[in-house]
Amino acid sequence: MQNTPTALDSLLSSVRAANMQLVQLATIRRTGRGEPGEINMRVRQYVEKLEAALLGGIPLVMEMESDIIRCGETKVIGEDLLSAHLCRSLYDEGVRALFIEPGVSTPELEKLAWLLSADWSSRAVFEADLQASAWQNRFAAIHIDAIAARVEIEDDDAEDLVEQLLHQLGGSAITDGSVMAPLLKNLQAIEASGPLRSAYADESSCAVEHPQAFERFCRRLEAVRDDVDVSDERISQVVFETLRNENTPAAVHALGDAMVEHVVRSLAAGQPGEASALLHWPALLLESDVEPSWLQSDALSRALWTLNDEAFWEAIISGVGRTPDPQRWRGPLFTLTLAMSAGAVHDIIASAAALPDVEMRSAVADGVSLLAERADIKPATLLGEATGDALKVALLAVARSQDATLIEPLLRHIASKDADIREAALIALRRQQSARIKVVVRQVLGDSAESVRTEAMRYIAVYQDRVGAEHVLEQLTAYQTGTRSAEELRAMSRVVLHVLGGEAIGALRTLALESKAITDVGFSDAILHVLYGAGGAGQRVLEEVGMIRPELRARIRALRGREG
Repeated sequence: MQNTPTALDSLLSSVRAANMQLVQLATIRRTGRGEPGEINMRVRQYVEKLEAALLGGIPLVMEMESDIIRCGETKVIGEDLLSAHLCRSLYDEGVRALFIEPGVSTPELEKLAWLLSADWSSRAVFEADLQASAWQNRFAAIHIDAIAARVEIEDDDAEDLVEQLLHQLGGSAITDGSVMAPLLKNLQAIEASGPLRSAYADESSCAVEHPQAFERFCRRLEAVRDDVDVSDERISQVVFETLRNENTPAAVHALGDAMVEHVVRSLAAGQPGEASALLHWPALLLESDVEPSWLQSDALSRALWTLNDEAFWEAIISGVGRTPDPQRWRGPLFTLTLAMSAGAVHDIIASAAALPDVEMRSAVADGVSLLAERADIKPATLLGEATGDALKVALLAVARSQDATLIEPLLRHIASKDADIREAALIALRRQQSARIKVVVRQVLGDSAESVRTEAMRYIAVYQDRVGAEHVLEQLTAYQTGTRSAEELRAMSRVVLHVLGGEAIGALRTLALESKAITDVGFSDAILHVLYGAGGAGQRVLEEVGMIRPELRARIRALRGREG
């Protein structure tokens, strides 16, 4: 099933243009030849092109290979030496895919431009690498799928790697001592109980050359006080290296248990970023291509298995109640899901159904879809084995699939009595296209739930469905004051203009001149904003509207950046 050529071509063109700006930005930053003005211009153009690619409401997925970047089956970068060099540098940093969600903020895209264009090959040993920097930026709508880049340190002084990393922990100021305290307490408890200490004291362990490594490890941790700032990313790297150099299952399991305890505590406190940042690096050890020779995957997996138990999800629900902002939870939930066992995907789906927001459920579903790929679980199986509330997550988990055999099952769920399931079914159809879907989507424009109607409009916009856009225009024309939110009215206006183009200008002009445009601010602002973004034709209509309707002049002037 193929996408509409015009919509797909437009998307790929924007993605290519964005990546070429990224190549130019990386080149001038790495050569030191760029002036601040040119650098800022490249960043701005990169952001603008990505925002254009995301207008259709479908997430961007770019997959990295050693010398190219693909969007779907199409190569969008890698045609010349400079772009191939950028691809190679990102690939060497472990980047394998980049996911950007619609609605991503401009500041996040700007941070992404700086992150991807940096010269990571020249960083100092203990400076944050690309993955750690990504977590420090706390992206909400951007996911970077990566494998761990090995930390290479010259051992000229025969100093243990863990000791060198720990040396970097000291010296800065902490913002919240409660972040460190539980981890320190857990690690010290492990020390007192014996298994980790005996593991490092044993000459047959990994510390043959440095049998006192654990002693130094504990001394250094004990030196960290509540007024010292140690990032969770740095702790995560230290735990990663400690585990990677450990050959004793009991010690790995004990440290894993302590880590999970800290993660659960952070989640319950409403600090999802801290929880996922701590877990990020150690969880990478479960990837077979990160450390193929590491033999303790089973021990760590057993420790992390509790990430999907009842206490874990109770902590998440409690934490969401404390900090309900979905943007703070999306990235962490995605990462936490990836750290779980691929064999537990059905349990994860059932548990995640209790999450109160579709964006949170989508984050878990994205992680589930990748876990399912690892376990070779087909999307049809995920969908077929989910019942009840679990369908809310299972539907979202198959949204990345283009398997046409899923279309009819997905369409059936649009008839559900549960609005969350109807919305999830529409989201799952984003990558599918057929005449049957378009007919159903047009019918869904009359759904009782705004979220479902909005998702239907997104589909109409992406696939340039003229008949669907005409239906939206009819609804906009028949709008009665107070029956729709300002956000939905703006979405309706955008869809009409996006699909019908210049043909919609006259209709929008008529709506802007209606009497309800004066009294209903949400309605008039939606029309005026869309006209403002419609180029010269829209600007001329705005001027005309301002002449005919003096009551709207102040809002039109404000929209155009003038006083009054």
